[in-house]
Amino acid sequence: MPCLISYIENALSWPAYLTGFYVCLVLIVLVIVNIFYVSYSFSRKKVSVIWPVKLLRGVAGLVVTVGFLPITEFLIGMIQCVWDDSGEYVHWNFTDIECWEGAHIIHGTLSIVLTTVFILISGIVSSIYFEIRMVTSDPTARSDLITSISP
Repeated sequence: MPCLISYIENALSWPAYLTGFYVCLVLIVLVIVNIFYVSYSFSRKKVSVIWPVKLLRGVAGLVVTVGFLPITEFLIGMIQCVWDDSGEYVHWNFTDIECWEGAHIIHGTLSIVLTTVFILISGIVSSIYFEIRMVTSDPTARSDLITSISP
C-alpha cells in the first residue's frame, strides 16, 4: 500500500480518483506536447514567444522534484490490486472495482504506459536540469553537493 496516496484515496470515491488520474494524464500529455513544440521551435530557429520555454522549465522542474513521487504513486495506484476474501482480484482501496475487467483494462493499460513515459521524461529532465557531477566549479550548477568553488 502506498503511504502518501493511501490518505488521498481513502478520502476519494472511484469517480473522483478517475478524475485525478485523467488530470495527471492530461498534465503529462501537455508537457510532452510542450517539449515537442519547444524543440521544434528551436530546430527551426524560430522562437516567436518565450512563454512556452519558461512554462516548460517551470513545470518540468516542479514535476521532477516535488511532484515525482505523488504523481508516480497516483498512477501506479491504478494497477495495485489484491485478492479479496471471495477470491476476486480487486483494486486495493476500491474493493468494488474488479481489476483487469471491463473499463479497468483501459485504465490499467493507460497507467502502465503513462507511468513508463513519465519516468523516462523525469529521468531525462532531471539529468538535463541538475548537475550530475558531485563537485563542480560552475557557480550556476544546481547541485547541493558543491564543496568548494575555485576562483
